[in-house]
Amino acid sequence: MRLIYKLSIFGFIFFYNCLLNAAVFTSSPQEYWSEAYHDIAFNIYWCDDIWHTPDYPDFFIIKYSDTGSSFNFGITLVKSSVDERGWKDPDKLINLGYHYQAKVTDLNNDGVCEITAVIHSYGRKWGPNAGESNIRRIFSVKNEKLVDITNDMPKERDLLYKEETERLIELYKTNKHYSSGYHPDQTSMSPALNFWYHIFAINPNAYGISLFNKYRTFTLSKKHAKEVEDALLKDGYWSEEFYKSHPLLSLTD
Repeated sequence: MRLIYKLSIFGFIFFYNCLLNAAVFTSSPQEYWSEAYHDIAFNIYWCDDIWHTPDYPDFFIIKYSDTGSSFNFGITLVKSSVDERGWKDPDKLINLGYHYQAKVTDLNNDGVCEITAVIHSYGRKWGPNAGESNIRRIFSVKNEKLVDITNDMPKERDLLYKEETERLIELYKTNKHYSSGYHPDQTSMSPALNFWYHIFAINPNAYGISLFNKYRTFTLSKKHAKEVEDALLKDGYWSEEFYKSHPLLSLTD
């Protein structure tokens, strides 16, 4: 009863959205990183094709918090149970942890929620623009835990990464901070390495290398080429077969 009481304030949101026919409903059209938000905010998401009864499905609450230098998105799943009326009511809270830029969506329009969230990558070691070397992944909830299903949805994954690649390449062409400033002795603070690691990770094939050949303004050192190749293999972005062709080492002096 306490949980139901706490969630009763969301009732008006639910009944309003019951009138809609869509795969994903949200309590707010605003993005979390909008300037309208300050210290903390939240959105509610639920997935279904169409609503027929005024009961509660399982739904997600994503809480956004700004700690000053970082942005955290806490994900909570609210599970429902069927009461004596045959209706569903909120029953159980499942905390799924904190992630970056987490968002509930229905990527393949099947009425089942997926969650996209940004995870760290090896490229972060070359900050300061470490956010550009974080990788967006696709998750599902299985056995009350977030499970990475990115590679189980190749069509949706490739579309996400294609849009991200196009955005970053446009940024690269207009921002000399990314396209210059490389030195073979750098061990940190190398925006160019940071940028290209991200591109290689989300284009784990010859296309990433072709972009590098088209837009790069420097030649990688053998040390950096091997380090990047090793990390891309270890993190699962490159296959062993592609890794063994050493596409970056072959471009060094």
